[in-house]
Amino acid sequence: MKIEKAITILEEQKTKISDGMEPDIWQQTTSEILKKIFPKTGESKAIQIFKIYFIPLYPNDSFKTKNILTKVTEEAKKYMNEYISELKNFGIEKLIDEHPFIQIIKNPYFYLVIVTFISGSFFLGKEIGISRFDSEKIEMQKVIDKKEIEIRLQKESIIKLENKLSKSMKN
Repeated sequence: MKIEKAITILEEQKTKISDGMEPDIWQQTTSEILKKIFPKTGESKAIQIFKIYFIPLYPNDSFKTKNILTKVTEEAKKYMNEYISELKNFGIEKLIDEHPFIQIIKNPYFYLVIVTFISGSFFLGKEIGISRFDSEKIEMQKVIDKKEIEIRLQKESIIKLENKLSKSMKN
C-alpha cells in the first residue's frame, strides 16, 4: 500500500468519527485498517484505539455525556493524527525486515536455481568426462593401430626372412 493511499484512508476514518459514526463500528474498522497499514505495530495501535472509551458514563446527564464524547472524539482524532504523522515521517512499515541472505533462502526461486545449477554441473561434467575418455580412447586406438602395423610389418619381414632362409637351406 502506498503512503498517500494510507494517509487518505486514515483521514477518512478521522472524518467518520467526527461525523458521528457508530463508535463500535469505527473502532473495529479502524483497528483492521491499522493492522493492514502497519503490519508490525498494527496490533498495538489497534489496542490503543480500543482503549478509547466511547461509552457515556453519565446516562442521565446529556451535557456531561456530550462533553465526554467530544473529548473522546478529540482523543481519537489525535491518535489518527499521530498515525498519519508517523506515516509521513517514517513511511509504511515493511513486513519483512530480515537480512538479505535470509530473504534469498526463503525465496523458492533460489532452490530452483540451485537444483538447476547442480544438475547442469553434473551433466556438463559427465559430457566432459565422456569426451575426454573418447579423445583418450581415440589416441589409444591410434597407438594400437600403429603397433598392429608394426607387428604386421615385422611378421611379414620374419616370413620373408624365413622364406629366404628356407630357400638358402634347400640350395
